[in-house]
Amino acid sequence: KPDPAPAAPKADTPAHAAKAGAFAVPVVATANQAEAEKLAAKLEAYQPRVETADVPGKGRFYRVRVGSFGSKPEAEKFLKTFVSKTGSKGLVVAGR
Repeated sequence: KPDPAPAAPKADTPAHAAKAGAFAVPVVATANQAEAEKLAAKLEAYQPRVETADVPGKGRFYRVRVGSFGSKPEAEKFLKTFVSKTGSKGLVVAGR
């Protein structure tokens, strides 16, 4: 008899939570798209992205984020280097 196929991991397993891209570093959120694009251009070496977010009661914001990390410690290590090289502040967040 052939061996049964291994079961796929459940969505709440640590392996799923730590997949590549589970953490990012947001640098700024602004209601001004041009301002977000300008900052992203200054951070070009870090391959930033500008994400749009509609915030209830506040309107549309443009978030500049860098990185896509598989673990929080990996993102935190990057953040230390990023802050020392750019002077920009940031924090580590889960998602995108």
